[in-house]
Amino acid sequence: MTERSLQRMTARRLGLTPRWLVQRRRLHEAAARLRRGESDLAGLAAYLGYADQAHLSREFKTVTGSTPASFRATATREDPDTRS
Repeated sequence: MTERSLQRMTARRLGLTPRWLVQRRRLHEAAARLRRGESDLAGLAAYLGYADQAHLSREFKTVTGSTPASFRATATREDPDTRS
């Protein structure tokens, strides 16, 4: 199957693009790791396949409305399971 065929099939069956699905999965993983208190944003960006930390931060803020650092601070403050 060609890349374009996959794009068409995904759009037809799910109404979503493969890029959107990949982005959503990466941002869910980023949010989960930030909730656990991960502080190395550059390492997290590299692990998730972003070009750099700025790319992760920009995309994260566009989708969630907050920066990864402020999301981490709020999530770890509100989640008693992440406290030491």
